Amino acid sequence: MKRIFVIGGGAAGMTAAINSKRMNSEVTIIERLNDVGKKILVTGNGKCNYFNDDMNPKYYHSSSKYDFSGIINETNIVRVLMFMKSLGVEPSIKNGYFYPHSNQAISMVNTLNKELKVKGINVITDEIVNSVTKEGKIFKIKTNMNTYECDAVVLATGSKAFYKFDNNSYSIPASFGHTIINVLPSLVQIKCEGKYFKDIKGVRTNAKVSLYTDKELTKESTGELQITEYGISGICAMQLSGLVSINESKNKESIIKVNFLPDLFNTKEELKLYLKNKNVITQNRTITDLLDSLLNYKLSNMFINMYKLTGYESLDEIEDNLSEGPLYYDTEEYTDQTMQQLVEEIIREKALKLLRDEVPHGIYVEVEKMNLRKNKQSEDIYDI
Repeated sequence: MKRIFVIGGGAAGMTAAINSKRMNSEVTIIERLNDVGKKILVTGNGKCNYFNDDMNPKYYHSSSKYDFSGIINETNIVRVLMFMKSLGVEPSIKNGYFYPHSNQAISMVNTLNKELKVKGINVITDEIVNSVTKEGKIFKIKTNMNTYECDAVVLATGSKAFYKFDNNSYSIPASFGHTIINVLPSLVQIKCEGKYFKDIKGVRTNAKVSLYTDKELTKESTGELQITEYGISGICAMQLSGLVSINESKNKESIIKVNFLPDLFNTKEELKLYLKNKNVITQNRTITDLLDSLLNYKLSNMFINMYKLTGYESLDEIEDNLSEGPLYYDTEEYTDQTMQQLVEEIIREKALKLLRDEVPHGIYVEVEKMNLRKNKQSEDIYDI
């Protein structure tokens, strides 16, 4: 029987151990902490988000030319879900995120632990692996307390998840000739500069977060945003955090812009028009009144303080006292779209309006050729 040692007792290590045991191997887990599965308890805000229904290689970025589709594909996705089903895990799916139906991470830990015991997998805790060497066909694992021998080693220690952890796992693959790239934080909170974070900390809201690298738009992410005392957190912030880390490592500037009303407005002009129309309908409303129905009160107060208002001003009073801003476009320039793009949008608009149910809302129009027709009339006529 093949002897397999799994270094690391997290989700990956426990899963690897269970699958190895199912292939009739003698399996042992070595975990540095006093119990396995501890990191699982903090995943998904304590609810254990163990899977996502939008698994795709396009979300995994690497300088390597390795084709990730060999790992992330439909076959393996089904295998993962079948594995969880074999453990008895019943999923609760919310917005594509999979949680145990109990919505408690401890349920997942207990389930994996139960399978380890049922399968007779040996678990060693409170031992730190210092080195792994190979003599002939045998691997030797040296910990701070013992030396073990086995036929195969699975390294499932993950990366350094917290700055206080002394993670030695990088040195183990390096000792076997593997190249270790510079490891950067990802899927973490983003620390930001600004003086208003203490005033709005604790706010949770749906938002669109845009990351600019050296003033160029890099990526946008929409989802729940949480304001902390030092910056931003939440799903949409964490999805951008890896790119922020890369910018920091290359001494590039990262600028974060937040749209707190992404489902209503995409531009400042749309918001201004909305407030103007609302001001006409409601009448005799202060800027605080207009913002109250749109934003968390902490955010409303922040914007009022940011622009040095009292909150009692009317929209008309604010506009009357605003100084004229810089001219970003020529007075005759009303759009940055080409004539062809404008024509495509007009055709799409007419198709949606006139054909109604016969076409899907997501209709796409592309103008391949567009020539100015020769005519004696004064207006321009195009053949499309």
